[in-house]
Amino acid sequence: MLLSEIESVAKNHGCNMVRLDTLNKKSHSFYIKYGFEKTLEIKEYMKGFDLLFFHKYI
Repeated sequence: MLLSEIESVAKNHGCNMVRLDTLNKKSHSFYIKYGFEKTLEIKEYMKGFDLLFFHKYI
């Protein structure tokens, strides 16, 4: 629900893409399922955590 609202607000402000990053590897499949594409992954960005970047054209 939150991502839908973010996309709606972004569209209303003339944006055509949403970008996000996360250290939570478990959220990877959620964002892919929601239509995001993984842009970049930095392994061991912090000890025990990979940094993942995603984007979605709206």
